[in-house]
Amino acid sequence: PMNKLTAGLVGMLVMARVEEKNAKVTFLTAYVLSWLYCSFGFIWMYRAIFFKNDNSHFQFKSAEGTVMTLSKKEYDINKLGESLQAFVTIMVFVGMIAYQLGEFRVVFMVSVYMAFSIAESELFRIHMLGQSDEVEELRRPFGQKNDKPFEIRKREGPTEDGGSTRIDDKKQEKQD
Repeated sequence: PMNKLTAGLVGMLVMARVEEKNAKVTFLTAYVLSWLYCSFGFIWMYRAIFFKNDNSHFQFKSAEGTVMTLSKKEYDINKLGESLQAFVTIMVFVGMIAYQLGEFRVVFMVSVYMAFSIAESELFRIHMLGQSDEVEELRRPFGQKNDKPFEIRKREGPTEDGGSTRIDDKKQEKQD
């Protein structure tokens, strides 16, 4: 998931004017650099997971609904494999489309997006940046905190006019 700053940066970079004769070279260079950056990121994350050797176990409900018990090391290696598979699939697909259509701006945008998405991933933040996995947003299993991922989250608390931003409070106000 990209934050607002990252999305803005990607938008600015895509809209940046590049001379037509150098556009293809510039965008393909970004594509290759993204492959290298992300490949090294995956290798270093794997090494960090492997050498950390965190064999503490936790239970979680799988997508099939069964309760599974895995060590943090096993879970992280599985998630890293899923991320690697998604990365390779997206980069190959976009590279083939760009080659067939001759439009390389998309390659540039996806390359920048993939590099930022690796750097903002939970595994990168835990194993490369050393952030604690006890923080709510980094707690395993990843991505299962919100059943409604597209729900608009509002800040709770009083507004300037003395009202409340909580949805439950607004429903109650309507009933009164």
